[in-house]
Amino acid sequence: MHHRFLSALAVALSLGFAQAASAADMPTKIPVKAAPAALPYNWTGLYVGLQGGYAWGSSVQFFTAGAGGSTNRYNINGWEGGGTLGYNWQFQQWVLGLETDFSGSHISGGGNSTTTYNCGTDCTTNVSAFGTLRGRFGYAWNNVLIYGTGGLAYGDIQSTLNGGNVNNWRAGWTAGAGVEYGFDPHWTAKVEWIYVDFNSFQWTNATNANFGCAGLNCSTDAKFSVVRLGVNYRF
Repeated sequence: MHHRFLSALAVALSLGFAQAASAADMPTKIPVKAAPAALPYNWTGLYVGLQGGYAWGSSVQFFTAGAGGSTNRYNINGWEGGGTLGYNWQFQQWVLGLETDFSGSHISGGGNSTTTYNCGTDCTTNVSAFGTLRGRFGYAWNNVLIYGTGGLAYGDIQSTLNGGNVNNWRAGWTAGAGVEYGFDPHWTAKVEWIYVDFNSFQWTNATNANFGCAGLNCSTDAKFSVVRLGVNYRF
């Protein structure tokens, strides 16, 4: 019995030494370094861009003295496009910015004579150019920014009455919202809606009867929404 026990022990020790030697001969695995975590998107910085879109709204012409007549409110619509310049400051996930843009446009439409306001050949309004200076405030989910915006608007409003026409640069206000997507550390794309309101303003106190308002103050307003796409490059 003693002899069998020693034989079994010798076999077990031999197998153990063989397995240990085999494990020692196996190559050691080199630890794989974990990939670095992606850095959060940074919205801070100066940017320039291009934007363009479509506008629709309404306008009216009316006398501000005398009989106080007016056209019916008529539709205006058309395209716009131009450039953008801005700067963002990011505080954790909040983004504060200042943006200005300027667009050439052809946002136009016309109305017919009424019993109180004689257009003669036509009454039209055309916004031939406009710009904005706005603040922006938004919340960023890494490279996606949702924001509200508002501020000053200014534009060149062209008015036509009975074959005569004038144009005035007019100040107003604007407000809107948008979403911007950073598809590269420097490049972003956005879709934006803004509402622009150029309140009524006197565009002539003409004595020329061709304007159809001799001795009366003629006024026009323009109010419209814009949906536009844009692309920005941040330095």
